[in-house]
Amino acid sequence: MKIIVYKMRLNSYECADVKDDGGDDVRIIFDKPLSGTLTVKDKILPLVNGICKTSVRELCDGECAPTLFTSGKKYKLESFFIKDGFILRRSPDGEYVRELCENYYQLKKRVSEIEAELEKINGKITQKIKF
Repeated sequence: MKIIVYKMRLNSYECADVKDDGGDDVRIIFDKPLSGTLTVKDKILPLVNGICKTSVRELCDGECAPTLFTSGKKYKLESFFIKDGFILRRSPDGEYVRELCENYYQLKKRVSEIEAELEKINGKITQKIKF
């Protein structure tokens, strides 16, 4: 059985792990118990409790960029490759690195804003009265 694990990181699903114990069955597992549909290539697969099951024979060789439809929302998932029945993770490219840097700068900005607010609150709490 082949297992592909997706985790939500910074508002998008990333391929966290790929396990291959042999066999033709493929399970796509999410970190949350989602229900909906998953589109992989030209196949529409049901997603129940965060698990989607299919066969590697149903998916043709090449790059697969799954799309998740759940709770009225659409998510593009990180793609993976299928080659001769083997599933491989996509190696990081320039777009991935740019997106990672942008997320880093956004988080850094948010942390700085939160630190400034904490300083203001701390100043109000620990004020000393001078006579």
